[in-house]
Amino acid sequence: MRFQRGKHHPSKRQSPRQIELGSTLEVDKCEDIALDFFLRILDMDRNDCLITDESSLWDFHGEESNGPFYSKILEAYGIDVSDVDRGNLAKIFQRIAEARQSKE
Repeated sequence: MRFQRGKHHPSKRQSPRQIELGSTLEVDKCEDIALDFFLRILDMDRNDCLITDESSLWDFHGEESNGPFYSKILEAYGIDVSDVDRGNLAKIFQRIAEARQSKE
């Protein structure tokens, strides 16, 4: 297939696509909790993944429900987070932080 001068190859994009990452302001506030949480609850190294304020438990497992993870969180941190919308990690980390502060 030959292309005439001035014509663009069909596989060439006309404009570059940009990826916009979500905010990390809230998860950054709880980085120490995130490091511990990923190891204890998800059996993962926090530094091997990207999390944003919109990340949820669902992003890190293939189970049919978050139930087993809620149980692990209850056992590890002594708090029930089953009411956290979509298992949002930033909100779970904040709840863990609040529980730690109330114990002090």
